[in-house]
Amino acid sequence: SPLSRLPSPVSPLPSPLSPPPPVRKRIVHFIHLDGDGGGPYTVVKHITFYSHQYDLHILHGGSGRIAKACDTLGIPHTRLETERMADAIASAPVIIGLLSGLRPDLIVLHGQWAGALGGICARLAGVRHVLYIAHWPAFYTDWDFLRVLRNWVTEWVSCLCATCIVAICPSNHQAYLQMYPWSAKKFRVLSNSIDLAEQTSKTEILALREEHGWESDKIHIVSVGRLSDQKKVDWLVQAWAQCAAVHDRAQLWIIGDGEERAALEQLTKNLQLEGTCRFLGNQPRGAVFIAASDIVVFTSVYESFGNVSLEAMLAGKPIIANDVAGIDSTVQDGVQGFLVPPGDITTLAARIQELVENPDLRRQLGENGTRRVTQFLTPVVLPKFMEVISEQLAAAYK
Repeated sequence: SPLSRLPSPVSPLPSPLSPPPPVRKRIVHFIHLDGDGGGPYTVVKHITFYSHQYDLHILHGGSGRIAKACDTLGIPHTRLETERMADAIASAPVIIGLLSGLRPDLIVLHGQWAGALGGICARLAGVRHVLYIAHWPAFYTDWDFLRVLRNWVTEWVSCLCATCIVAICPSNHQAYLQMYPWSAKKFRVLSNSIDLAEQTSKTEILALREEHGWESDKIHIVSVGRLSDQKKVDWLVQAWAQCAAVHDRAQLWIIGDGEERAALEQLTKNLQLEGTCRFLGNQPRGAVFIAASDIVVFTSVYESFGNVSLEAMLAGKPIIANDVAGIDSTVQDGVQGFLVPPGDITTLAARIQELVENPDLRRQLGENGTRRVTQFLTPVVLPKFMEVISEQLAAAYK
């Protein structure tokens, strides 16, 4: 065609009078530790969701999933020495210098120690708008006076410096309001989220079961999380001793690592459970073990939210958890699973046995979970966070 031989049109040069392209607003995120916990998981969700819309820079301690996500997405990030409180305080001049140079329109702080340290540094660097996402609601469960005082002061400073605070579950919100009622007007309640893309394929499930020798005629129960005092896996091991005495076709798998592992393994030996309770340490994707299991048990004594419950519901698995703040906002007792009184070993064992013996109940609770989890999907939750961010950015330009 003659038209096909015509030269391609050349884009005109921009007029000197044409307005410059809009400058993207700059947001800095700060979290004190980049590891495998819920905080880094939340940060990665955020930056992945709106990295195309804002000029982002991430400050973090450690080097884990956040650093990897930033490298993949091309987001600049800076590692700081903030894993311990003393190191975090010593890093304050560096943080002030970074913020003074970056001049962000908004800084988003994620939990301790970033809340207090980041809030003070942001104010000293002239950052006027500070969004604090609170991850630490458990002051009333602490039993050490100095720890209680430290947490109270840290969160008081975090709330004081913030122009807006996000509590990620209703019980978390209530805990903060009881301690700092003057901050009520700053709060929003927005949950964590989970992606449909995180669902585990049947191929992955079969591969995992084959790798670890999971027999198809057994009922497999999993616990996924850090082996720390907070998670109270010793309660699960004690309850398992009662279950294993009754059900020889059930197996408990404990996924995770931490300072409590040696004591837990010794407890397992003392209770003669080595044949039915296995420790697999840290695994790249704990969610695959959840999807491959028949029952999920989550014995944490407190959580700011509890992402394990979302992973269980996304996989369609029934969950047994402690009836504590942060978990009661996702799991409804008797609907997606069971909530048991913290420390009630007998009830915990009875609930595990009930699910081991009743496949129809396991299936029903799992189906209820897949319906429930739709309320927490990323396309539902993160636009609400975007609204809060937009409000803060709009206020910054008034």
